[in-house]
Parts: sequence; structure tokens; C-alpha cells
Amino acid sequence: GWGTSFKYHENQLVVLPEEITNDQAILIEPLSCSLRGVLRAKPQAEDNVLVIGAGTIGLCTLASIKAINPDANTSVMVKYDFQAEAARKLGADEVITGKDIEEYLEDKTKAVKYQGYFGNKTYIGGFDLIFDCVGTASTIQNSLRWAKGKGKVMVLGIDLKQGKLDYTPVWYQEVDLLGSLIHGTEDWKGKKKSTFEIVIELLKTKKIPSTISEIITHRYNIFDYKEAIKVAFNKEKNRAIKVIFDYEN
Repeated sequence: GWGTSFKYHENQLVVLPEEITNDQAILIEPLSCSLRGVLRAKPQAEDNVLVIGAGTIGLCTLASIKAINPDANTSVMVKYDFQAEAARKLGADEVITGKDIEEYLEDKTKAVKYQGYFGNKTYIGGFDLIFDCVGTASTIQNSLRWAKGKGKVMVLGIDLKQGKLDYTPVWYQEVDLLGSLIHGTEDWKGKKKSTFEIVIELLKTKKIPSTISEIITHRYNIFDYKEAIKVAFNKEKNRAIKVIFDYEN
């Protein structure tokens, strides 16, 4: 909740190492949500990976991929120029826009497009792994089309509107459609650990770079919440990624 004080059971509290900054601490939760999906999808070295969306979850997903397997060739599809800049700082190998995706798909993965009736199209070939950090019916549909045969699509974005999907790539191309929500308990180096613990370890060891905190673009006093919401809902105008409440000032 949004308040000046909170009540939690002691088991819900996480003691942070001194080297973790407050800004990094704020991002542990979204990083944990992203990392859980990355650990489930298991990006491999030399995989061609596409991250759709460069908001908080998309950029945290990029950072998680690079922390788990830095040799995965990771492209990020952005909507705005300031998102492209943030993605490059976090190690994106390529940054593209939605209007360039089809040409890029064919060039990057050597996928071959086949045009069907009524504007339908499909590809033979594509990305090994796609993280959809937007989660609309159209982005999920495109992800299924852009994944190669026996590739994977991991849905991390959330859209509460019901939509229609053509599931043909799931059975015809044997594309695995996966999903993940929030954080939990993971198998990590032979032990059971919470996703929070793993993220803290990755931050401490710099596998997730300290520059991750730069995705925090705006800070507001809790009593200025109306302005904070306006800024968060007008990303392009305000060049906003992560908008936070600052309790220190």
C-alpha cells in the first residue's frame, strides 16, 4: 500500500546487505518477478532472445537474462527513444522498434515469411526465446509467430482484457507458451532459495549492474501521488520508466 507506515509480520521482512542501495532495494521486487520467468525459460548461450517491451519489467528481464547467461544474444523491442538508451546501458545486444521488427526478424534469424489470406502471415524460423513483457493479445500473438519451431515464448506482461489468440504456432510449430507471475522459491545452485535472495546475490556480485537503478526516472513525495500517477501514465511525454515515492525527503 501507499502510506507513511506499514505493518508486516517479521517473516515478510528481508534484511539487506549494506552494499545494496535504497534504489536497488526498490527494484528487488520487479527484478524478482522478471528473474523467475528467466529461470523458468532458461536462456542458453548463443540463443537469439527477444524482449518485447522496455518498461520496468522489460528492462529488469533484460538485466536478469544477462545476469544468468551473458552470452545469450538479446534484442529488445522498444517504443520510445529513452527506453532504447536504458536498454543499451543494461547490455542489450540490439535495440529495435516495432516498425522494424519484421525486417529485423528475417535478417537476424534468417526467418522466411509466408503470407496467407486475409493478411495472415507466418514465419519458418525465428527467435529461440521471446519474453513478452507487454502481454496484450497482439504481442502474445506476434511472439508465437516470431518464435522458431520448438522455440519458447514466456509471457511476463499482464493485460486484464480478454483477447483472442491463434494458437496454430503452438501445435504446428511446437512453440512452448509459458507464463510467470511475481516471485517464489527457486532451485538455485543445488539449494532452494527465494527469488529475492537470488536477486540480492546477483546485485551484490554485480551480475546485475548497479546501473539498474537508473531506470528510476521520477521521485515524488507520497502526498504528491496524483502528480506521480499522471507522470507514470504519460510515459512518452515525461520520459518515465519507474516512478517511485521517496520517503527520505
